[in-house]
Amino acid sequence: MRLPCLRQCLPRRPEVVPGGYFFWNQKRKSKPLSVKAIQKKMERYVKAAEIKASCHSLRHTFASNLLEEGAAVVSIKEFLGHGSIAASERYAKLSDQKIKQTYLQTIRKVINKMQV
Repeated sequence: MRLPCLRQCLPRRPEVVPGGYFFWNQKRKSKPLSVKAIQKKMERYVKAAEIKASCHSLRHTFASNLLEEGAAVVSIKEFLGHGSIAASERYAKLSDQKIKQTYLQTIRKVINKMQV
C-alpha cells in the first residue's frame, strides 16, 4: 500500500533533483530536502494528525522490525549509517521481547498438546 503511494509521487519529481533523492526542496528544486526540513515537516504532519511519532521513532521502528525479521545487526548498522556496531546493538535488546513472546506462545502450544 505504501509503495504504490510513493510510486505516484515519483512522476512529480522534477528532473533537476540531483542523484537518487526522492524528496526535494520545493523552493530550490535542484537541492534535496535537508534532514532538518524533513524533521520539521514530520513535526507538522504529526501535530495535524494528532498522533505521536517522530523521525527518530520511525528509524527505531525500522531497525527493530528488521532485527525481529532476522536481519543481522551489522546490516542494520549499514542501513542506518551508524558509526559503530554498538549503536545498532541497542536494538537487539528490544528483540529480546520478541523472543520471549515467541517462547511463551510456543510453550503454551506444547502444554496444550500434552493435556490432550
